[in-house]
Amino acid sequence: MLNSFFEFQDLGYSLSLLTSKLKSFDRRKKNEFLLTILLALVDDLINWKEQVFIQQTADWIHYMDSSFYANISQIDILLSDDEKDFETDLEFF
Repeated sequence: MLNSFFEFQDLGYSLSLLTSKLKSFDRRKKNEFLLTILLALVDDLINWKEQVFIQQTADWIHYMDSSFYANISQIDILLSDDEKDFETDLEFF
């Protein structure tokens, strides 16, 4: 749907690539960290859609772009290197 709007083509393309990678992901592998990030992305998209299209209260339609791209990049990294256990390697500073 987002690809049909010029303003959102980059986001739509990024989500399409993510969808393709998720389709080939081995669902038998349990990765709670990946699930948490996916749920955060979905929640952000739902809230963004509500504020931009339904309520029309967003001051700027791209206010969530950096958050979307950060989540998509993080998910992409996790999917690209599914051999590594990111849950045990996660470090907090």
